[in-house]
Amino acid sequence: MSSSWAVVTGASSGLGEAYAEHVASLGTNVLLSARRSDKLEEVATGLRARFNVDTETVAADLGDRDQRGLLIEAMRGRDLAYLINNAG
Repeated sequence: MSSSWAVVTGASSGLGEAYAEHVASLGTNVLLSARRSDKLEEVATGLRARFNVDTETVAADLGDRDQRGLLIEAMRGRDLAYLINNAG
């Protein structure tokens, strides 16, 4: 398993979910962010099962300065290979 991570925003559905699936299929761990925590957890669970990668979720509205900080904190200390900003 890879130690690198991809950050995908807007990952709870649509293109964001597709981007997350693609990077997970490459063996890259995925840090997912979106506003809808329930759907975000569903996506994370599916990626772990299908691709055997680590996943983490951050439920946040990235239009809100304080909530953006939640994602920034989650990114600290990780070997980030990709940032796919699909939010909004």
